[in-house]
Amino acid sequence: MEPGPPNSVFSAFAFIGFVISLIPLPWHIKGNANVGTCLFMFWSALGCITQSINSRVWDGNMDNPAPIWCDISTHAIILGEIIAISSSILCITRRFYCIVDQGETATRREDLIDFSIGFGMPILVVTLSYTVQGHRFDIYEDVGCWPAIVNTPPSYALVFIWPLVIGLFSGIFGTITMLRCLHHRHRRNAVGTLTYEPHIFRQDRSLFIHCMLFCNIGTVLTFPFGGYLIYLNVTSPSFVPSVSWTDIRTDFPHIDQYPSDVWIADSQMRSNLTLLRWATVLWAFAFFALFGFAKEALRHYSMAWQSLASCRILSQIVWLPSRERCPAGEDELPFSEVGLVLLERDFGQELRR
Repeated sequence: MEPGPPNSVFSAFAFIGFVISLIPLPWHIKGNANVGTCLFMFWSALGCITQSINSRVWDGNMDNPAPIWCDISTHAIILGEIIAISSSILCITRRFYCIVDQGETATRREDLIDFSIGFGMPILVVTLSYTVQGHRFDIYEDVGCWPAIVNTPPSYALVFIWPLVIGLFSGIFGTITMLRCLHHRHRRNAVGTLTYEPHIFRQDRSLFIHCMLFCNIGTVLTFPFGGYLIYLNVTSPSFVPSVSWTDIRTDFPHIDQYPSDVWIADSQMRSNLTLLRWATVLWAFAFFALFGFAKEALRHYSMAWQSLASCRILSQIVWLPSRERCPAGEDELPFSEVGLVLLERDFGQELRR
């Protein structure tokens, strides 16, 4: 058995991943950002908080205190989130391909297509997975509830293959988009100006670069990730070449429980669980690293702090040394409200929005 980091370390990182996944969400929604980025933040946050809860509830035990929660989390969240992350990256990559290829298009039709991919695909795969679900669910000590998918050929066509397929399509869209961007840049350098230039090139080049970098990182990681999961399952001793529907549904209410010593000692089981658990957390941190420190994000952090500093309660706690008086014709404010006066003076209407 190989030692690993304490389970509390994963719980903490998963919870942090949940928080940082939601930080950029408000201004992405307010700014009418593409559906793919919003869906990615939603699925990433949902997966992180689910894994964090499971790792704490089942820390050091493999009991079954919440069977309904396990039914929901194993399929609607854990299994669906594996497909949803790949689908969301495909939505982002496809949207930027449309922008570069066709110009600035953010129509309702495009949003519906992205929503169908990013939300419909996970639901479809979760529904199909029921046909190859061997029993209700599994419980792993220190990990929590986990889907019980029978390792048989139909499972690959219905469940396991989809991250690989989606990653392939993301790679195609991402490669074409990058080639188009390089072509536009080459023409601009050669001619000096263009009669047509994608709208996003002119408005927020930095955001576009971050998005494209994220898409390409996502494509590079998603494709090997899906391939490696298939490799682990194919080479696993649990692989069953042929199984009937009757065999799959036999004793369906049964719940398998695995002590940590057992699943850690099994190298393939350990690799599968560890990879899938940490992948969700790493995606959350990767997204925040690219979008959480962008110019737009820093502007919203500044606005949030200004709004927070303008609150009466905070201004009573935070010492803002100043002897400036209120505008002429008004009574002098208490010292606790000086911070609000300064912010009103410096930022004007920004605080009243």
